[in-house]
Order: sequence, then C-alpha cells, then structure tokens
Amino acid sequence: MPISVVRKPPRLSLAELLLFKWVLGGFLALLAIWMVFHVDPDFWMTAGVATVLVLAGLLRPDLPARVPDWVWKGIVPVILVVFLFRLMTADLIPALITLNIWLVVYRTLCPGSRREEMQFLLLCLLLIVVTGVLLVSLLFGLQLLIFTALAMSYLFIVNLAESAAANAEKSEKQWRHLNVFFFFRRFGQVLDFKLVVLGTLLFFTIMGVSTLLFMVIPRVQFDGSISFLDFNRGGSRTGFSANVSLGEVVRITEDTSIALRVDVSPGMALPETPYWRMVVLDEYSRGGMRISASAASTMGLDWDALPIRRHELPVITREQGPTGDAKGRWSFFLEGNVSQFLPYLGTFERLVHRDPGELTANPVLGLYSLRRISGSLTSYQIEGMDFSGRIHDPVLAGGGPLLAQLDPFISMLEEIHDENPRAVAYPQTLLQTFRGRLHQAYLEDLVAEITGGREMTAQEFSRAATRWLASRHSYSLSVTLPQPEGPFRDPVIRWMQHELPGHCEFFAVAFTLLARTAGHPTRVVTGFKGGTWNGFENYFMVRNSDAHAWCEIYDGEGYWIRVDPTPGSDEVGGAPVLMAGGTDHFLADNSMAAYLDSLRMIWYRRIVSFDQSSQVQVMRGVRDFFVRSYQKTVVLLERAGSLFVEWLLRPWDVLRMGYWVLLTLAGTALFYLLQWVWKHAEARLLHSGRFEDPVRNRAGRYLLRLRDMARTAAEPLVIDERLLDDLHRLRYGAADTWPDPAEVFRRVRKAL
Repeated sequence: MPISVVRKPPRLSLAELLLFKWVLGGFLALLAIWMVFHVDPDFWMTAGVATVLVLAGLLRPDLPARVPDWVWKGIVPVILVVFLFRLMTADLIPALITLNIWLVVYRTLCPGSRREEMQFLLLCLLLIVVTGVLLVSLLFGLQLLIFTALAMSYLFIVNLAESAAANAEKSEKQWRHLNVFFFFRRFGQVLDFKLVVLGTLLFFTIMGVSTLLFMVIPRVQFDGSISFLDFNRGGSRTGFSANVSLGEVVRITEDTSIALRVDVSPGMALPETPYWRMVVLDEYSRGGMRISASAASTMGLDWDALPIRRHELPVITREQGPTGDAKGRWSFFLEGNVSQFLPYLGTFERLVHRDPGELTANPVLGLYSLRRISGSLTSYQIEGMDFSGRIHDPVLAGGGPLLAQLDPFISMLEEIHDENPRAVAYPQTLLQTFRGRLHQAYLEDLVAEITGGREMTAQEFSRAATRWLASRHSYSLSVTLPQPEGPFRDPVIRWMQHELPGHCEFFAVAFTLLARTAGHPTRVVTGFKGGTWNGFENYFMVRNSDAHAWCEIYDGEGYWIRVDPTPGSDEVGGAPVLMAGGTDHFLADNSMAAYLDSLRMIWYRRIVSFDQSSQVQVMRGVRDFFVRSYQKTVVLLERAGSLFVEWLLRPWDVLRMGYWVLLTLAGTALFYLLQWVWKHAEARLLHSGRFEDPVRNRAGRYLLRLRDMARTAAEPLVIDERLLDDLHRLRYGAADTWPDPAEVFRRVRKAL
C-alpha cells in the first residue's frame, strides 16, 4: 500500500523570491536615502534624483536589465570622479554622503553576488548612521528599527533564493517581468503566520540584546570629540549672528519650530520671564548692530596679562566620569543651525561640554560660542546659574574715569585692529552713535526732553527712556518706514521722528542710541524671551518664534543690567521675579505637538546624553531593582512557608478532612468537564469546515516520516501493514470508521 503524504503549503517560486529580494532592496535604499533630505538642502538634488531612479527600478525591474553591461561598468569611475569633485568643493562629510548615495543606487539597480549584496546592506547602514549622527534625531532611532527588520527579511530571502537556485538562469529572465503589484497579493497567500511570529520574536531578541549591550559596554572618555562627523549645514539665523540688521530677529519669529530645549533641575527657583541671552552687539552701523572687530578680537586672549583687574570667569570643562546630580544644573539642547552662540540666562559658575576645545569665550561681551556653526544638535550643561539680571564686566569694572582707566587696554585693541584706522575700538563702541552732527544733535534734543535737563543714573534714565518710547510708539511686527526726507537717512531716526509702531529691534536700537547719547554705555542683546513648559516631560521648549532683542546698560559700578524697552516688558533695573515653587507657575503645554516633542526629549535624555554617569546610574538602578526583588521574594517565601507549616500543624478532624476530599473531587470533576467541553467544541469547529482535523494532520505527518525513513534506509524497511492501514484510515477515512487515535499514535511512536 503506498504511503500518502501531507499536502504542503503554497510557497514562493524562485522567480518570486528574486522579485521579493529586489523589492526589499529598493525599500532599504529608499529608507537610507530618505534621511538625507533632513541633513542639508544641498543634498536635495542628489537625493531626489536617487529616489526617482530607485523608484523606477522598483516598479519596473525590467528597465535596469536593458542597460548594457559596459554602461554598468563605466558608472563606477563616474561615481569616483563625482566624489573627487565634491571633495575639492566641499568638506569631507558632504563628499562621503554623496558617494554613499550613488553607491547605494548602483548596488540597488545592479545587484550581483552574495558578497555584493552584503556590501549593499553595509552601504545603506553607513548612510543611515552618518546622517543619524549628524542629526541626532529621534527619526534616527525609528529608522534603525525599520532598517533592522527589513535587513533581517532581506538576508532571509537571500538564503531562501540560494537554496532554491536550481533554475537560476531561467528565473533570472522571468522574475524581472513579474508584476510587482500582483506579487504582493501572491505574497499574502503564502505568508506563514508561524514564520511571522518567529521573525518578530527574533527581531525583539536582537533589539533586547542590542539595548543590553548599549547599557553595559563601558563608555570611553575622549580628550576631544570626533569633529569630522560634523559639518556646517548652512549659516546660522542672521538674527543670532555677529551682524544683525533691522528686521532679522522678527523674521525668525515667523518660524514656530523649536530651537532650544532646556532640562531644569527639580525644585529650583526660576525667573518668571526667562531671557535666554545669546549674542551681544556693541557697534551701531546704519540701522544695524554688530559685534565690533576689536571686541571680537578678544576671543582667546591671555586675560592674566592684561593691564586691568581680572574677574573670576566661569569654568568651561568636560564631564570627567560619573557625577551626581548637581544642584542647579541646567541641560541645554540647542538645535543645529540656530546660532554659533550658546544661550544662557545669566552669569554662572561652570559650563560642561563634551569638548571644551570646541568652545570660545569672550569675557568682554560675556559670550560663549562654538568655533564654527554646528549643523547638528549641541548639548551642554550649566551649573550655578545667577538670575539677578546683573552681569559683571571685567573691562569696565574698577571705578575711576572710564576711558582714562582703560587707555592701555584700548591701545592694545587698536593695535589688534590697526588695519582699519577709522574703526572705533571697544569699549568706545559702547558710547558710539553717529559721526554726523545733525543726527547727534537730534538725539541730544530727545535726551533733553526725556531727562528734563537733569543728571540721571543708568536705572533712572532706563525707566524714563522706556516710558518715553512707549508713549510715542506702539508694538507691531510690521513696520513701514517713510522715504528719507532731508538729511535724516538713518532708519531708526526716521522711525523715532514719525512715532511709528515698531518691533523689538527698533525699540532696542532706539534705546541704545538714546542711552549712549546720555553718557551711559549700552549694548543690544539678541536671544529668546520666555518659552513653553512641556507638561509631559517637564522641560522648557523655546521656539524660534520666541526670538527677541533687548538691551544691557552699564550701571557705573562694574555691572550690566538688563533693560527691555519693548512695551509690556518687565520693570527696568529691578531684580527678576523668582518663582520659588519651581515650574508650577508656567502654563504647561499638553497638546499633541508637545507630546510628540517630549518623545524627542526622551531620546536626548536616554540615548544622546547616555554617558558614563548615566550608565552607572542605570546599573545602580538595575542592581537596586534585583536586590529589592530578591528581598521581597525571600520575605514572601518565608511567609508562605510559615503559613503552610501552620496549616499542616492545625488539628485534622473529620470535618476538615472531608472538606479537602470534596475540594479535590470537585477540582478533578471540573478538569474532566473542561476537557469534555473542549473536545466537543473542537469537533463542532471541525465539522464547520473552518479548521482541519488535527487527528488527520497528525496521521499525515506520521505517514510522511515513514515514507522518508523508507527512502533513506540502507535496507528495506519493514512496516506493519496494519499500522499503515490504521494511519490511512485516520488520514482519509470517515470519523466513524476510525480506530482509537491514541492507540495508533502510540504504536507509531514505538515503531519510529
């Protein structure tokens, strides 16, 4: 009697496997190229063309096969020439990204051997990692997860295709002509649920192992950062640069994207209205402010050698090993291409950065900046923040006649900047207004009107000038200046003449000119004002729309005080209002946008900022968890043991023994009842036709095993004919003619 076999489930043919591999390769290439669009607009053209080529090959696999072989061989030298040209006209990283994009496209459209397929996966992974390191984005983590799942599927299909490559040449001609859209319907028909579950478990296992390795691998502290993995993706926003023209800060406010995230230590007293100070501009020129060349030249000077009293400056350092949560520590996360200058609230004691060598300090203006504009996220920490609103000046402090005391310092700065003899050196720039007498006379008349002809301190003048500006000008983001009439060409002078509404820049520059005319050194500051409190992860969200301009006026006693002349701002010269309750007074943003942004903050906290200190903290948390779990388990076991002993030692009378006998009988009866219900429910399901009988399936599997044993046995295999007959009846016969399945399967197991 012939041995029947179990019907095999439908499977993909070799041609369909090759098409599936082609589709997965296209998805992997698109996933790698997709992130490049977020890196820099310079890559948009390259990434766009690459996307079109990959999509065309994905939808029409027969098109790449029509390209002659000599063309494919000539593409590689062309890609190398493009790389060399890009290398000569750009930095190393942009050139490598361009090279990687074209190599991914080449390997996608022109697949080759198994080794070249592995190269394709590595090229896609390299492109994802490089763009992810540049962006430090939450999308990078999501992209890696998707890439891992697709790469695992790709390798699985590659192995299946190799094992079924008996007619590879014929299939190579056929698979390119299969319809991609109808293929997915065919793929749904052969999809095995068990395989999906196994692949999902394997995926999560790999993710778990990777997460464990991420947490336990020791962190290496470098003396410097790997700076070649960063490049300038474009200039900073002009309102936060060293040269600001009227209207540039207002243009930033049109962008509502988040520029800065600030993590605050819990329980701190915070200013009611935070002013995130970034750029200090001391020189006025034709309606705009800029950092004077002489003040900018003080970057990196040896302050111990200067002929002025040195003030204790904040410490700039790198995190050295694990440290505890410092009291008053602020963690800043500045998005790329916002500014070269780092924002902060006021004077502080310590700034912690991954590479202090990448930072420069300007104690003259109180600025801290990167050596170059970063296109990626910049993170740093500040400790010991002072919210008094007073900033010490190491140059102007010391008393005595201002310019006379600083003659040696001014002479040194003029020597540094002697290439431009007409330039005004710092700190003379702090009193500079106009060279023309007519404009200066107009300002003097306005100052006389503000002061009434009497001497005022810096704070008194600030209050009077702020009230005077608010009485003549209202606030508006839109300003239309009249055409110049007569000799008055300066835009700020024309604005003050016509009592027009204006934005923060007009108020700040106008106040600066008035205060300097009154004899008070003044400078303009640009940065952010305010912010939104994220109610999900508890941190400040500062948007580009919070961009603002205000002033700092010298009080004559060695300190700068903040003055915001824009109508509706804080009281001039007073100490900021500190909220002892921490962040409870801030209006929390609980919108969906805030929730999505909180996910990005979690990424920054848990992944980007995961250093040796975080690693030690996590390991301590894991250790404490297991110690507590062990202690609780021991206590529970001891309690359960004592209760069991107590239960056994209690007297066993007839009533108690009868109770447990009845309970045992009831449990046994319930077990057999559930078994009987399950058998009848299974029978009904089988008779309904929705499921195949498991007895028939099992009999078929045993028949298949017996057939394989008969084929591979060295000697003729003796099989009991009665046993085979019983298996065939279980497999194909009517259920009422079946022998006892359990007895038959027991005999089969014994025979095997």
